[in-house]
Amino acid sequence: MKILKLTLFFLAICSFTIAQDSISVEKSYKYEIGLNVTSFVSQFLNFSGNQFNSGPYLFTFKNSIGESKYFRAGLGLNFRRILDDEDQINTPQFTSNSFLVNARLGLEKQIPISKRWLFTYGMDFPVSYSKTRSSSISQFENVFLINSNFSLGIGPVVGIHFNIGKRIRIGSEATFYVNYSRTNQKIEVNDLETDSDSFDNISGFLTSPTVLYLGIIL
Repeated sequence: MKILKLTLFFLAICSFTIAQDSISVEKSYKYEIGLNVTSFVSQFLNFSGNQFNSGPYLFTFKNSIGESKYFRAGLGLNFRRILDDEDQINTPQFTSNSFLVNARLGLEKQIPISKRWLFTYGMDFPVSYSKTRSSSISQFENVFLINSNFSLGIGPVVGIHFNIGKRIRIGSEATFYVNYSRTNQKIEVNDLETDSDSFDNISGFLTSPTVLYLGIIL
């Protein structure tokens, strides 16, 4: 079934590309809106059954600020709730609620390699904020663990993109970000704060071009 899906997927791409072969992509455009399609494509290409890393950004946006120069942005949101509500005697009820937002701003230079291939490079300024509140509630005590993290960074980005048609392209990027982060932790027992701590960290993150974005040119 996966082979059939993969064949149909590439046939659709090829037929669309051939149909628009006579249409040349504009060297410069005003806007581009991008959508992360990694999870969708992995349904066709994932033969191992492993889960693909879909990256931190669900939406991307580019705005022309000069000849082959663009302002770029990205945004991603994630919510997660874990609830263990098994009603057992002397067993605490565990709940965890987490929230994560990732954003980036940057600048990009685009260099056409051929009629359909495009190389990009630039600089990003990523920022993220996350908060997790976990609780363990029993008839004896209520324990809450609260973690929050804020980070900001800077780093280069390079990308390769394929123009499927005049207004549609697909591509991927590699980044290397150096991030400064601050984490706060707090423990509450029966609504009384018993312990709190915070620490800073500086780290580097290298991401390979495994996240796919479908770009719509406007």
